[in-house]
Amino acid sequence: MQPNIYGYVPSLAAAAAASALFAIVTTIHVVYVFRYRIWYFLPIIIGGMLEVGGFAARIISRNEPGALGPYAVQDLFLLLPPILYTFLWRICCGNNGCRPSIEGFEI
Repeated sequence: MQPNIYGYVPSLAAAAAASALFAIVTTIHVVYVFRYRIWYFLPIIIGGMLEVGGFAARIISRNEPGALGPYAVQDLFLLLPPILYTFLWRICCGNNGCRPSIEGFEI
């Protein structure tokens, strides 16, 4: 048996609930982005998909708490989305809190 990387057993219920909630919210954002063509919200969608993948890797990691692969994926996919959310915050509020602007950005 491999040693446990976490020092505890990750909760299946918490990881499944977080993954489901992020999947629901990300789906809602996808609908709004394509319906209203607010393309500057794409970082939210990418971040949400990464969060879902990160919590899915945490579920896998619960069954194999000593495996480095699922742990690394979970760690990476749960640490990258806040960078994307901060990027969107900067786009939306970087102009003195005015309306969203992506001047100078090519999407």
